[in-house]
Amino acid sequence: MKIIFFATILFLSTHFVSGQIAFSDFEASLELNNLARAEFNKKQYNTAINYLQKAIKLDSTNRSAHINLCLAYYQKKEFELMYSHLEQAKQIFLEDDEIFYHSGNALQKLGKLSDAIDSYSQAIKYSKVNGEDFPLVYAYYLNRGICFFHQQKYELALEDFNYTLKLNENSSPAYSNRGHIYFILKKTDEACADWKRAKELGESKVSPYITKHCKN
Repeated sequence: MKIIFFATILFLSTHFVSGQIAFSDFEASLELNNLARAEFNKKQYNTAINYLQKAIKLDSTNRSAHINLCLAYYQKKEFELMYSHLEQAKQIFLEDDEIFYHSGNALQKLGKLSDAIDSYSQAIKYSKVNGEDFPLVYAYYLNRGICFFHQQKYELALEDFNYTLKLNENSSPAYSNRGHIYFILKKTDEACADWKRAKELGESKVSPYITKHCKN
């Protein structure tokens, strides 16, 4: 039996875009976003959502508030609301790779794997323009690879996990998932090497597979 380790990465963005609004509304929106972050850190997601909705009402271009709102929905497992909000955000922040990434996460949680893959692919496309130096970009490939894994498209998943590790050589989920692909492809030595590396990086769930399938 194979186990797939999910690794939906979250990221609280600090970027924002200002528009033609009253400066007082701009400042108030930023302050509400800061209050929401404090509530988010205390896991008070309903309060955070309330602050963030008010922040966006005051300044619809407060990008950080949009990102944090979708993450609050994610924590509450309200994936339909998360996806719906991100669809609105896409109309404001055009070709924004991070927004497409979070949209992919919502779709993956909703079990819409093909749509999630499309969204991750858009995130990857825009990251090629916006810059792969953004620290979350590796997760675009990681989570698309997980979707390919679920669809048993192992070669495509393998390509994504390889690129994940090119961008982030310490991604334990990439090693653990790639190890499972190697094992399925009957490449036991490669699988064991990846599982052992994943364990070194703190992925304890691979231990049973190392014990059962790998030589000491």
